[in-house]
Amino acid sequence: MKRLSTIIIACITALCLSCAALAEVRLGAFVGPSLSWIPKTITYDGGSGVKPHVHAYGGVMAELDFDGLMGQIAVGYAGLGHTSSISAGNYKIDYNLNISYLEIPVLVGYSFGTGSSIYIGPQFDIWLDSTTKLKDTEGNKRTEKWGKESFKPFIFNIALKYEYMFTDNFGAHIKFQFAPMKTFNDNDTQVKVDGVVLIDGKQEKGHNVAAQIGICYKFEL
Repeated sequence: MKRLSTIIIACITALCLSCAALAEVRLGAFVGPSLSWIPKTITYDGGSGVKPHVHAYGGVMAELDFDGLMGQIAVGYAGLGHTSSISAGNYKIDYNLNISYLEIPVLVGYSFGTGSSIYIGPQFDIWLDSTTKLKDTEGNKRTEKWGKESFKPFIFNIALKYEYMFTDNFGAHIKFQFAPMKTFNDNDTQVKVDGVVLIDGKQEKGHNVAAQIGICYKFEL
């Protein structure tokens, strides 16, 4: 098995080097805001429902250009989540949920030759951390961390990206992503704040949705 794995890795490496020899190779970086929410999330005890929230987004990428046919892989950070409020009697909590992911989109695309390109493909998100910023009725603010038992450690997404290069090096893009799988683990875990339920794993059906805008810089090797 070890020998077979070595052979497979060697073949993939050789294929990548062969492709790189036939294509223009570019490296780059990007940064920008991520507008996201988790639709179908159940809110409890008089919850107001969820609303989109802005988080951070950025990373590095590598690109192969086969005379207009593009292949692109990126590795980056993205904060996803939403904002909402819940109440119990006269007590109300407003909160912003931030779930940190390592994002790895693997996209194929086409360049129209005018600076515009469009990409589509799978994206793999790996859970890193989760925090919630809370504000109660009395105006008290605090931040709490949520344990990994509440979230799926790996999320599969479908990503669609449009990119426009203003020059050979500088450009901007917008990427839409949708996760067909649930964000939360299907277990008995409950997340409570001051006795009010924020998440009930057995009932949650929410899934990640995001629109990310990036300013990018690329250079050719």
